[in-house]
Amino acid sequence: MKRWITLLVAMIMAAFLCACESQTGDNIFVSERFEVVSRDNIATLDEYIIRDTETDVLYFYISGFYRAGITPLYNADGSVMVYRQGDTNG
Repeated sequence: MKRWITLLVAMIMAAFLCACESQTGDNIFVSERFEVVSRDNIATLDEYIIRDTETDVLYFYISGFYRAGITPLYNADGSVMVYRQGDTNG
């Protein structure tokens, strides 16, 4: 059941993040709940690490080539990765 909830949250976030793309092509995340922890651009792909400010769970978001995807980040033991102040690796 947890995986379905995580998948549902990820799908909602993906829809939200895609809707926040500006006309210049720069992704602008306007939300009090989510913040961009890090951003990288490789060729035509934009990669983001996003933090849910209520739960501190980290998500990986990638967009490019007219596609986008989002997934929670997991630790080696299978638990979700949680943001720690000053640590962009969770």
